[in-house]
Amino acid sequence: MMKLMNRGYIAVNPKREFMVETNKSMGYKIPVPQRPEASIYLIEEDFIDDEITLKKHIKKIIASELKQMDPESHKKAPEINTKNFHEYFEVSMGSFVFDLNDQPLIGIKDD
Repeated sequence: MMKLMNRGYIAVNPKREFMVETNKSMGYKIPVPQRPEASIYLIEEDFIDDEITLKKHIKKIIASELKQMDPESHKKAPEINTKNFHEYFEVSMGSFVFDLNDQPLIGIKDD
C-alpha cells in the first residue's frame, strides 16, 4: 500500500567538489564516489518559495552534510553558507512524498 505523506522534501546531492574539498580539509583520504548519494530532508508540506524555505533550513542541512563526512571531526571544514551553498550542492525540492513501505516510520532525533 502506498501512502502520501504530509511532508515536502529537500533533496541535497553533494557535488564532487564538496566531497573532495571536505575530505582534504579534514585530513582524510577516503575514497570519493564519482556520484555522491543524495540526502532527503523532510520539511513542511506546503511551502511557497523554494529559496526562502531552503534558507530556513540551510544551517541544519550544512551541519548534517558535514557531519556525514566526519561525525567526530573538530578540524576546519570548508566555509559553506547561503551565498556559496549551490557551489557545493545540487538541490531539488517538492511537496509529494510517498511511503512505499508497509512498516511504520520510526524517527531518531538528531540535533
